[in-house]
Amino acid sequence: MLPVNKKPRAPFSASAFDASFLARLVPRYALLSAPFCLVLDCAVYWFTKAMQILTGWQYHALLVPLDRKTPFVPAFMWVYVGCFLFWIVTFAMTAHTGKARWYRFFTANALGLLICGAIFVLLPTKIDRPEITGTGLTAWLCRIIYASDTPVNLFPSIHCFGSWMSFIGVRGQKRFPLWVRVFVPVYTLAVCASTLLVKQHFFLDVVAGIALAELLWFLVGRFPETTRPAEKAFGAADRYLFG
Repeated sequence: MLPVNKKPRAPFSASAFDASFLARLVPRYALLSAPFCLVLDCAVYWFTKAMQILTGWQYHALLVPLDRKTPFVPAFMWVYVGCFLFWIVTFAMTAHTGKARWYRFFTANALGLLICGAIFVLLPTKIDRPEITGTGLTAWLCRIIYASDTPVNLFPSIHCFGSWMSFIGVRGQKRFPLWVRVFVPVYTLAVCASTLLVKQHFFLDVVAGIALAELLWFLVGRFPETTRPAEKAFGAADRYLFG
């Protein structure tokens, strides 16, 4: 008797996911693509940084007069660090604005990160940072960030790009409470300011990060077929995992 070919069984149950608490946080169509945003962010940043360290590239400083006049305000390091949680929450919120809009957002974000990585390779940049004095909690946080995050990979600012994408994600979405629609742009601007005030970026880095986010959001919206590769890839992975 010939063996009967059976369809491979999905490792997890779709119905189990749909009934889970996780489904309330992230829609099923974004379950894999949403965390991939963070994976790609880290991969681009650390891969290009490793290349720079290993190859000993010549760095550039995109300094303008405004950068010399910008003071060092250590307290803004809390805003700078807080953006990581800000991204997670706002990206998850954006996923709930609809599948088509989510994949427009995801594609623009992914393309932006890849473009940032290419620029990091083609135009390595570096900034001189001040010496941290004091013994308080804020001074401790500044030392931790300065020690763990070398002052390279500046242009465009991924902090500003990612935070502006967060703003784009909730922009014009009346499904969210008014306080959310007010808080998100305010915190986005605070993050952009923090990159300058804690001497992690130059002014041109901020402008480039914001411009890149707006440009890619427009272009992906203008050419919606650009979202299909990601939608198909993550759709196939979802069907394999959940059936």
